[in-house]
Amino acid sequence: MALSTEQQIWGQLKRSQNPLIVFQPKEIDGLASALALYLLLSQIGLKPEIACANFTTSPNISFLPNLDKIKPKLDSLQQLVVKLNVAKDKIKDFSYNFVDNKLHIFITPHDGGITSSDARITTSNYKHDLIITAGVIDLPSLGPLYQNNIDFFLATPIINIDCDPQNEQYGQINHVQINDTSTAETVYKLLRTNPELVLDDQIANCLLTGMIAKTQSFKSKSVTPETLHLASQLMDAGADREMIIGKLYRSRSVTTLNLWGRVLTKLKSAEQNKLVWSVLTADDFLSAGTEDHELDAVCEELISQMPSAQIFALLYQKEPGGLEALITSFNQTDLLQSLKSLKPSGTKFKVTIALKGTPIEAEQALTTELKKLII
Repeated sequence: MALSTEQQIWGQLKRSQNPLIVFQPKEIDGLASALALYLLLSQIGLKPEIACANFTTSPNISFLPNLDKIKPKLDSLQQLVVKLNVAKDKIKDFSYNFVDNKLHIFITPHDGGITSSDARITTSNYKHDLIITAGVIDLPSLGPLYQNNIDFFLATPIINIDCDPQNEQYGQINHVQINDTSTAETVYKLLRTNPELVLDDQIANCLLTGMIAKTQSFKSKSVTPETLHLASQLMDAGADREMIIGKLYRSRSVTTLNLWGRVLTKLKSAEQNKLVWSVLTADDFLSAGTEDHELDAVCEELISQMPSAQIFALLYQKEPGGLEALITSFNQTDLLQSLKSLKPSGTKFKVTIALKGTPIEAEQALTTELKKLII
């Protein structure tokens, strides 16, 4: 009889020692699920690492554990190995130096000489023997983490854990549960299939955070009675629902709220409110006393208040003369593909685009393109 994906996952983990957990940028559900997995794998004696491209923390997620363990890029994946045959003669001395950005290695034998035929250069195995993705719809969504290490991702087994029906099933093991409301819910159900694991309050807090963030505090239509039952189990295990909601939604800084107000005053819509956008100038950031790194928090607040919107775009001046747009799709439109002529970066449903022209010209050109994506 074929093994379930849960059984396959636990079997693969038994064969692993140094797994890598990855999640895509700016997704709290993926982040919280990845941190829960990090704690779980550490609990069973593995040595996991966790990474997300260009990861930076923010006040509303600062309560989550092990944020300092998240690497913004992958380094030291392999080592260059120089193998030298010393059967004929032992080594007397070893030294090196750098000349014109080149490493020179000097090996001196006790007697005789060393020739190139005595040496062989190879590369070591990859540092990580397994990759676990949390809430990652496809590998390009990982950004530079994937783009700069494609060979590593192609050569290493992948466990793909997600709940999105658009997931591209890119793993050797694909645990994609489309009836779950969040990746955190999927991870929790996976955890319950292994009686050796202990659900402590840190893990419970991570998982409940993912569920709350993904469902807008259980307000989304996808929430089921089972979801609420699982959430209650996590609270019984020590998860602090009030603290999580307070941190996620009630800890916005005054500057973020000021910026939110400016976005709201400039809010525009078209296509029967299915396309919504706003434009911020450099003066808006100056007056609000904030910078563009707080835009994600503003977008999260606005998105939860726009149930009819299919596309939301926030145009802003990153610097004098520079204009960017942060665009989110809610109608399953692949923004990376649909807007490829504008060279977007990000994930299928959330991209950033550098715009040309004056703010008025850029706004008109972008909204013209976005109107084509409304269903």
